[in-house]
Amino acid sequence: MSIPSLYGKIFGVGLITGACMEVLLIKSNYYGMLVASEAKARMKELQQEQEDLERFQRLTSSGNQQVNDSSTKQQQQQQQQQQQQ
Repeated sequence: MSIPSLYGKIFGVGLITGACMEVLLIKSNYYGMLVASEAKARMKELQQEQEDLERFQRLTSSGNQQVNDSSTKQQQQQQQQQQQQ
């Protein structure tokens, strides 16, 4: 038996085995379940990102409000000091 013939037979057996495995995965609906699982994971990730964004916006808006309040207080104190002088 020559070497190219041996390699050809090994390649053929591997090709047939791979094709059979793909048919089995398709017939058992494995790929459909995989797609559904990935969709659920992406949906959870998007929901988490949305919640994080909303939380961040609430924090920054309340932080801006606090900064505005403190700057207003500082301005009032400066005006009072100027009036006292």
